Amino acid sequence: MLIKKVHQLKREYKVLDSETNRFYTLREIKFQKGLKEQHIAALKNLSHPNVMPISQVILDPTRNLQYVLEVYHTRKDITRRLTCIQLKTWFVQLIQALSYCHEVANICHGDISLDNLQLDQNDNLLLSNFNIS
Repeated sequence: MLIKKVHQLKREYKVLDSETNRFYTLREIKFQKGLKEQHIAALKNLSHPNVMPISQVILDPTRNLQYVLEVYHTRKDITRRLTCIQLKTWFVQLIQALSYCHEVANICHGDISLDNLQLDQNDNLLLSNFNIS
């Protein structure tokens, strides 16, 4: 995978895989001591329609960083004026994503905020940015 940085926001980068021409979000996360390989494997294996899939986790112990690669979705304004039906739909999708993470995958997200909720091309809610700790 050849990665080219396209855009940077805080410790998050929009990158292009020049081999496949696909965009990804690359998140830079401070390395946590005692990182468990099982936890990384569990994150890579998350499979739910409302959970952003993680393509790859890259460890860089020399810089004390880890990078999480996710498929890129254009950021849509999730705070725009919404109908009650849309709010209820997103709330149900968030609860389903959290239920899957807690009960099936045995993973806790740790930072539920608007910054970590994205919308796909069909306006479905996606839970993203799982902190690896």
